[in-house]
Amino acid sequence: DISAATPKNQKSPDSSSHRLKNFLRSAEKKGDWTRLMLAIQKSVPAVEQLLNEGISPNLRGRETFEGLTPLIFAAGIGAMDTVELLIQHGARINDTDTESKTALLLAAENGHADIVKLLLEKGANPNVVSIQNRTPLIQATVNQYLGIIEILLKNGAQVNHQNHLGMSALMLGAQKGHLESVKMLLLHGADLEAHSKNGLTPLFIAAKNGHTRLVKLFTRFGVDIDRKEPEFNRTPLIQAAARGHTSVVKLLLSLGVDSIEKDIYGMNALQGAIRRNHLEIARILIEEGSPVNHTDIRGQSVLQDAVEGGHLEIVRLLLEKGASPQHQNKRGETALMLAAAKGQLQITNLLLKFRAS
Repeated sequence: DISAATPKNQKSPDSSSHRLKNFLRSAEKKGDWTRLMLAIQKSVPAVEQLLNEGISPNLRGRETFEGLTPLIFAAGIGAMDTVELLIQHGARINDTDTESKTALLLAAENGHADIVKLLLEKGANPNVVSIQNRTPLIQATVNQYLGIIEILLKNGAQVNHQNHLGMSALMLGAQKGHLESVKMLLLHGADLEAHSKNGLTPLFIAAKNGHTRLVKLFTRFGVDIDRKEPEFNRTPLIQAAARGHTSVVKLLLSLGVDSIEKDIYGMNALQGAIRRNHLEIARILIEEGSPVNHTDIRGQSVLQDAVEGGHLEIVRLLLEKGASPQHQNKRGETALMLAAAKGQLQITNLLLKFRAS
């Protein structure tokens, strides 16, 4: 792991010629690559001495450091002075390692803004793509390096590039909940209507992960709040309710989202909340008009789901709001039968109070 290495004395070169000589002597019998990597972590003078001896600044690593060049390694660990030195000695800016990562991509990934800026000034490609189709902008967004995001965008980074999963920087920012990063990406033209390979939009991703402020921000841009993802036909509301994101549910309802939309299995937001025992969300959805006798494609009612899950307080809420305890699913089972089969005494007694059979 490149980021685990720590450059030493990069800002203030080792003033002791004795130490430097000892280091160089101890590294004499090692290969050129190993000597140079050790020097990069030791001091700038050590690197300079080896370069002056004729070791190539474009040497390739082996085994653990397969494919790494000195510049890629130095950029990844944040060794600014060494990066400058290597460039002065002819290091190739856009060389890649075995994962197609460049010095710029690793510097962006590890938060080294000064190195990112320098490499761009020296001609680094801001849109280099790794094996997994990740760019410097995507990696900076994932790790919330706002300064680097800004530098990259100002230097021609493609804001809507998508990785191997079809996730753009905006989608990844929405997933992580990075409000400021998302704002910056939007200011530079990030596409709110783009979707990942499995059909998820930035709004859906933000709602799914409970990032209320991002959901609010995205809806100000006029996105479709009822847009379904294609795999299960779920809306942002269904996903937020099932995951227990109360504030997102409240926000979407306040914006007029359709609370009775259902997925390919007939599950609506209320049923999703009930299956995960989210009592407060169930209460909110019922107050907003979600039918308490809703059934899915199995004929299973929301009450029966609550009974099967052993969710006593939700069972109580549904019964008080008029849910029918007499309903039978497609297997001919009633809520009382399900409760008895699972040995749920409290729920059984509660159902009997409401004249269940």
